[in-house]
Amino acid sequence: MQNPTMCDQCGVTLRYASMLLYHKRSHLAVKPFACPHCPKTFVMPYLLKWHMRSHTGEKPHQCPECPLAFALKANFNRHYDTAHRGIRGFFPCPVCGRISTTKGSMQLHLRAVHGDAGWPKRDRSKRKTKLLEDKE
Repeated sequence: MQNPTMCDQCGVTLRYASMLLYHKRSHLAVKPFACPHCPKTFVMPYLLKWHMRSHTGEKPHQCPECPLAFALKANFNRHYDTAHRGIRGFFPCPVCGRISTTKGSMQLHLRAVHGDAGWPKRDRSKRKTKLLEDKE
């Protein structure tokens, strides 16, 4: 970190002193950058800029190897690494061992399959019985 600065309210360390102003707005619930198309507001101007892409459909990050384009650079980087470079993340499920390529997909798997939140689990026990009844 270059010139780290610490918030006196929560202790978070920020890379630049200029970021401290934006961070302190989160404690005050001040979000001065408002979307003109919907009620969302943002602490930082670049967050509003990224959000505006959801309204305009702008996708400035074009993949050089396929026709896909992305609104956010991070999404393009993940696509390029997994689809074209063969680099995959390795996030094993701590419960069943299933491998996910992103941390987010692993968390979704944990909630949906092993937790109470997420999609309702299907009762697969009746499936075989129903299939056998249909054949008779």
